[in-house]
Amino acid sequence: MYFEDVREWEGTAEALTKELKRQIKHLELSIESPALRTVRSWRAKQLLSQPKGQEFGFRQVLEGLATALLLKKGWTLAGYTTNVVNRGQTALIAHISLSD
Repeated sequence: MYFEDVREWEGTAEALTKELKRQIKHLELSIESPALRTVRSWRAKQLLSQPKGQEFGFRQVLEGLATALLLKKGWTLAGYTTNVVNRGQTALIAHISLSD
């Protein structure tokens, strides 16, 4: 599983929604792509680590994919926050790789 094509990616919440949809299709993950409203909700709940006033980036693509996969598996937001938020990119990629 490689993410070389998005390592330099940056964009708005709307662009992140489109990028997540593209990655879910590209990686053939069996999850639904989150809607813009969901992405904004995740940001408000600090499931996405976007610094205030900055665009989303590669890390948020990984966080979005991991969030969607783990919530589908039945993880609670508290469990996700405890086990995933503030982890390194390698750990996020591992969650994505093992989740489907």
